[in-house]
Amino acid sequence: IFRVRIIERNRQLDLYFLKKVEGAFQEYHEGRNFLENYIKNRNKAISSYFHSLRHFETAMLLAYQAFETIRTMIQKNLFTQKNGSSLQRLNQLQNLSKHANKELSRSDISGELNISIWLTNEGIECHDIKLSFSEFSSLLIELAKSAEVISNPPLSRQKKNIT
Repeated sequence: IFRVRIIERNRQLDLYFLKKVEGAFQEYHEGRNFLENYIKNRNKAISSYFHSLRHFETAMLLAYQAFETIRTMIQKNLFTQKNGSSLQRLNQLQNLSKHANKELSRSDISGELNISIWLTNEGIECHDIKLSFSEFSSLLIELAKSAEVISNPPLSRQKKNIT
């Protein structure tokens, strides 16, 4: 996994981060595959829609956990509440996914709402939050760049972390 030995205190967070990033990419890919199947067979494959949604929800959860690991590593917040950034909206959507039962029972949510999160032509949405597929893929690209730095650090980091 690593091209250099890393110091003990970073290893666990680095491995945790890499595991979450790998999982987020895998789940995003699976979600995309099921979504393509649903689009090709619209009236015959409703289960493909739900498979796709589940994979995208899992990808959001894993991606957000990876960003939280970065926050832990650098000891700095990556967004502020309600700042509208794609990361902040990712946080809200993955949180809603985890706690959908509470959200759907709120009295201010329309009775016409059947599921807490859904897919649109543009991306992933809930009653008041939208994250486009483009924004989500940009967040994944950020994670991929960080994963590359962690698994193949610049020479200056390698010298510091060799034990």
